[in-house]
Amino acid sequence: MWNLDPGSLGGLARRLNIDVDVNTLWRLTGGNPRALVRIRVDGLKRWVEEEVLVVVRELLDEARRGLGERLWDALRVAVENIDEADYSLKQLMLKHNIILYITGYKVSELPRERWVGERYAYQIPAYYHTLKLMVEKANTRVTVEEFLEATR
Repeated sequence: MWNLDPGSLGGLARRLNIDVDVNTLWRLTGGNPRALVRIRVDGLKRWVEEEVLVVVRELLDEARRGLGERLWDALRVAVENIDEADYSLKQLMLKHNIILYITGYKVSELPRERWVGERYAYQIPAYYHTLKLMVEKANTRVTVEEFLEATR
């Protein structure tokens, strides 16, 4: 089963009393209910730092050891089209729960978004947006403020 659609996401956000614009929540969570609950508990900025930026940095620390000089090129491909990303990078991304493999019977229509490919999708769009920003900067030092500005 896929995540909540934007309308259902908005309904859950209202029930959880989350004081963040629904469009922002959709851009960052893609309707992921677990992410929404974490935002409610931790607040948006803390969630971005602890559940998004830290997780992606951990992935990149491990990926750098395996890909070395090819890291930024491999990440650029992953941002442009996750299906075409380097196999070893996708395996690490699966291990770190950054992406998922789309398989089997689909009970709902998958969103047509940049973070969803034919065979793979980012678990939450925030991971995609983080990697995109890091690739643009060629640097893993992304602040919460930079992230939020880039995803507006």
